[in-house]
Amino acid sequence: MLLNNPCYWSFVIGNWSFVIGHLSFVIGHWSFVIGHWSFVIGHLSLVICTNSSLAKVKRKSI
Repeated sequence: MLLNNPCYWSFVIGNWSFVIGHLSFVIGHWSFVIGHWSFVIGHLSLVICTNSSLAKVKRKSI
């Protein structure tokens, strides 16, 4: 009887839409977090490299 009920199917479709949307959100959230930390680490690496190369230049000039 449930298979003939449009309310049941709308519930099933809504339920799966929610699950898929939730998973998309979780995956997107973690992608954002990983991307953010990659950016931070890359930025820090750039700063450290820049500072160390500047320090080398300063030593040579002294």
